[in-house]
Amino acid sequence: MEEELFQRYKDPDLSMKPPELEERGGAYYSDAAIRLMTSIYNDKRDIQAVNTMNRGAIHGIPYESAVEVSCIITKDGPVPLTIGELPVAVNGSSSRLNLLSD
Repeated sequence: MEEELFQRYKDPDLSMKPPELEERGGAYYSDAAIRLMTSIYNDKRDIQAVNTMNRGAIHGIPYESAVEVSCIITKDGPVPLTIGELPVAVNGSSSRLNLLSD
């Protein structure tokens, strides 16, 4: 299927998303990817949920850990919005998360 898709994308007259994309799972992932690339390229500074480094967005999770959070999308990359502490229902206790404890 990948080879077939690559062949279709070589066509400069292709004007719509190939239907094969919907057969391989993640049918609308390409729409999200295009929206993200457009936002970065045009420095739109809109808000999208993306995977990025935590950078303090979620307190109690290491700074360099990967998280999926809402971010302001800039030409320099995503800027995570600060969430603060995780709710007890998510964290499982009232104490801070320590994901990398020995």
